[in-house]
Amino acid sequence: MSVLVKDFAKLALERGLHPIGCRGDKKPIINREKIKDRPPTPGEIELWGNPMVGLICGCEVNPVLAIDFDQAGLFFEAYKARVMAERHELWARLTVEKTMNAGAHIWVRTKRPFMTQKLAHQVIEVECPGEYDGGGKPIDPDNRPKKSFKAFEHRGKWIINPDAIETRGATAGMGAYCVCAPSPGYELLQGKILSMPLLEDEEVDYLLSLAREFETYFPEPKAPKLKSEARTADGNRPGDDFNARGEILPILEKHGWTFVKQIGDRIHLARPGKTGGTSATLTDERIFYPFSSNSHPFEPYEAYAPFSVYAMLEHDGDFAAAAKDLSAQGYGTPEGESDWNRDGGQKAGKNAAKENHAQECLAGIFNGADLLEMDLPEVRWAVPDLLPQGLAILAGGPKLGKSWLIYSICAGMGAGCRVLGHFQTPQAKSLYLALEDGKRRLQDRMKALFRNEPAIKSGLSNVDFQITWPRFDDEGGLEKLESYVEENVPNGLKLVVIDTLAKVGPKSKSKGLNAYESDSIIMTRIKSMADKHGICILIVTHLSKLRTSKDPFDNITGSMGQFGTADTAMLLTRKRGASTATLQTTGRDIEGHSYELAWSNPGWSCSGYANEDEVDLTPERLAILQAFRDDGGSLSPNMVASTLGKTPSNTGKLIKKLVEEGFLFSVGYGMYSLIPSVPSGGSTPSVPSVTSPEGTDGQVGILGIDSLRNGNSQIVEGIL
Repeated sequence: MSVLVKDFAKLALERGLHPIGCRGDKKPIINREKIKDRPPTPGEIELWGNPMVGLICGCEVNPVLAIDFDQAGLFFEAYKARVMAERHELWARLTVEKTMNAGAHIWVRTKRPFMTQKLAHQVIEVECPGEYDGGGKPIDPDNRPKKSFKAFEHRGKWIINPDAIETRGATAGMGAYCVCAPSPGYELLQGKILSMPLLEDEEVDYLLSLAREFETYFPEPKAPKLKSEARTADGNRPGDDFNARGEILPILEKHGWTFVKQIGDRIHLARPGKTGGTSATLTDERIFYPFSSNSHPFEPYEAYAPFSVYAMLEHDGDFAAAAKDLSAQGYGTPEGESDWNRDGGQKAGKNAAKENHAQECLAGIFNGADLLEMDLPEVRWAVPDLLPQGLAILAGGPKLGKSWLIYSICAGMGAGCRVLGHFQTPQAKSLYLALEDGKRRLQDRMKALFRNEPAIKSGLSNVDFQITWPRFDDEGGLEKLESYVEENVPNGLKLVVIDTLAKVGPKSKSKGLNAYESDSIIMTRIKSMADKHGICILIVTHLSKLRTSKDPFDNITGSMGQFGTADTAMLLTRKRGASTATLQTTGRDIEGHSYELAWSNPGWSCSGYANEDEVDLTPERLAILQAFRDDGGSLSPNMVASTLGKTPSNTGKLIKKLVEEGFLFSVGYGMYSLIPSVPSGGSTPSVPSVTSPEGTDGQVGILGIDSLRNGNSQIVEGIL
């Protein structure tokens, strides 16, 4: 930290302020819990070794407030012009600085702590769901910015709404902080930070109310929670009708809200008991949006439709009574008229459909003899002997090469060549939703594959990619995917890959359902799509960090609702950094196999079936066995631990388990070796002779024979 910045921090202490040291990325250099009840000491400031400084805002004593204009100062000049025109003397007293991102800060001292608040947002329309930077550009996963924003649907459009104006003040914890001059990149425009003005509450309220006038984002009003008697019809209910044509400004004024001004299509209102300043706005769509925390019975920063305003002010929140009152005033359709008849007809239609389905199920019952005589279609394949039609899962630990495996499969299908160099596959089209990748990474990896497999380049026109997709539950993603599938099955579509399900699946389990039920619902919908169109939909997912089950497929992340619904499951296991991996498969329409994959730098190729005995071992035990193979001799637990970067105690325990399971044997003196595998012809393997160490009495256990697993009689005979 420069001398100037350190001197500033010490002077801030003398003025009763609370400085905080920050790194170049503006993050604090110290755990704020350690200084939440006191400012740092001059001695502690001397130890700060970083280039930036800020002030903690909203303290109980000598509170300060920063108004932060973000988004490159989008609204700052217009805000400045308004204050200078309306309260010129106030603007002249303010401390103002330019920030490192072309934004601005206004600094003031206040007589009481003011809370941190979001005052205005910028609404940016984007093309589709996904993550974007503050300017509305899609996020590149390989070059993520410090801030990102997830798009959401708002009034028929996809938008992001980054903060444009906010305050840094008191919080529920220890108060927000804000970096300031003389930090690098910050420049004072007027006034001095350490001499910022002390404002009256009215002056602060004016500055905050004015900032709220720049708000451009108003959320959709929440639907009221109606009692059953107020929700009987789905048609033109009194509340719906009042939302469409009722006037609420007279009702608000009746209850003490006062008109302040109108700017454009927005009316500004002051709360009851306040004169001047904006406490809420009323949009041209008659959406009431209060800002003040003193807006009882309304919550600040919530949007209210006309019916909600009417019910809360006129009937103390009793929506049923409000609906009955509005009905008496002529709002809504009376019982027995068209909407009731329409609703009844809809219910009757649904009930008839359910009855027809039940009758079809009864009529479709068949017996075993009939089943034997049925001429049923053969299993359809996306990749013969590997990926049949239906729902499939590919699981594996992070960064083990799952994406490379998908690249090879899709590109091989597109070219109509041997997928992974092993599975002869007819030419077909695929869609890869690479939701954890960016275009640059996809391009780099495709180019890398071409170098080793130039034949697949010809088939890339048959591989479609997308790096963003709407969620399946509430963003219409499943419907959009089915629309794509219906359009492209006639063009040869055989495979859709979703990498990963977490990016498009439900954010949380549905209310009233457990994890199994919630997973089963979404997986069943995906499977139904695959079965309906005769394609394979492959879900990519991860393994549980705990991995406590002996059955490796039980370690797939998520509930059994995912694994249980899938027709096929594949598990990729690989020692970190190793050049080989194992691909295990199981399913309803395929035999369970384990394939040995070799890394061809880049990409995977299949060299045949893997060693079945080792398939069920954990990655940690497989790593130990690989260490013995790589060495070719005898090793101690300490030597293996050093090779793998693990602790000797845990490594020793795993080695003992491998001895018990018949993969290793003790050669004495704390050393172990691999038990030779039995050749396919059944010939006896050769095992090096071992001299009995002192103190063992020459027991057979010296060779680990007594710990060999049952069924390895050939190995036992060979050792004896």
